[in-house]
Amino acid sequence: LSTTEVDGYYEEMKLLGEAYSIPRDAMPPDYACFRRYWDSMLDSGLRITETTWDVAHAVLRPDLSPLAWPAVELLRLVTVGLLPPGLRAELGLSWSPGRERALAGSQLAARRLLPLLPALVRRFPNARTGILRAA
Repeated sequence: LSTTEVDGYYEEMKLLGEAYSIPRDAMPPDYACFRRYWDSMLDSGLRITETTWDVAHAVLRPDLSPLAWPAVELLRLVTVGLLPPGLRAELGLSWSPGRERALAGSQLAARRLLPLLPALVRRFPNARTGILRAA
């Protein structure tokens, strides 16, 4: 996304924050300030707790049919790959150059394929409803 698009997206997400009862003055005023806040939280604010372990286990090892495991593996690749390296290490989640290349390849494929998909497939139902309502 361009800087303008990122800034606009951040502004839209502040509306979502307000919908979840986060006061606007409690949110960083712009995306650059948010990134500084986020980076500081990753550096010193996050702690591994029992809840962290429970969430990690639920996300990375869901109780699903073996038929779903290929999709789960893709979800696991993206989830673990997008974690900050320090947090990944603290959770004992392995990562390798091969997995990094697989993540980069999946991101590239998604960027190229998503614009070609019809909105029915590309967007969640609530997003399609919101777009139609806004139009």
